[in-house]
Amino acid sequence: MTVSAILLADKIFCMVPGIQKADAVKKVVEGEISEKVPASFLRFHNDVNLYLDKNSSSKLNKKPECKI
Repeated sequence: MTVSAILLADKIFCMVPGIQKADAVKKVVEGEISEKVPASFLRFHNDVNLYLDKNSSSKLNKKPECKI
């Protein structure tokens, strides 16, 4: 799927587990919105839920809100 097709969805859910994703999560959430990081365009959508574990969120400066 293309980024533009994904952004047409009413709601977007992303599950991102694992330490190997920590750098990518940091770029998506805190980095520049750029074609070099296509998932960064999710920040333009009004209803995105990122489901992260402690490992994938470990490099974020601001810890995400935790919902159970």
